[in-house]
Amino acid sequence: MFLKRQGRSTRDLAAHNRLLNYIKKLGDDEHQIESLIANLLGVANSLQPEQIVELANELFEIAKSESIPLFEVPAYVRQKTEEKQKLEVEIQKAGATLQSRNVDIQTIEEYKGN
Repeated sequence: MFLKRQGRSTRDLAAHNRLLNYIKKLGDDEHQIESLIANLLGVANSLQPEQIVELANELFEIAKSESIPLFEVPAYVRQKTEEKQKLEVEIQKAGATLQSRNVDIQTIEEYKGN
C-alpha cells in the first residue's frame, strides 16, 4: 500500500535495495560515497547519465587492459600525457633538423646547378 501511495513498485524497491547493498560494499566512509555522488551530480549537468556510466566503464577497461589497479589510472594517464608531450617536443626537433638539412641540400643543389 505504501509503495502504491508513493507511486513506486516493488521493482523500484528492489533496485533501491541493490544500490544500498552496493554502497555498503564500498565501505563505511560515507563522506567519500557522498562526495562521489556529488561529483556525479555535478557532471550530470554536462553529461547524460548513459555517458557517465560509459565513462566509468571505460575507466575500468583501461585499468583491466593495462593490468593496473583502478586507483592508479589517474597517475598512469598523467605519466602517458608527460610521455606524449616529450615525444611531441622530440618530433618538433627532428622536424626542424630535417627542414634545416633539406635547405642545406637544396642550397648545394642550387650551387651545383650554377
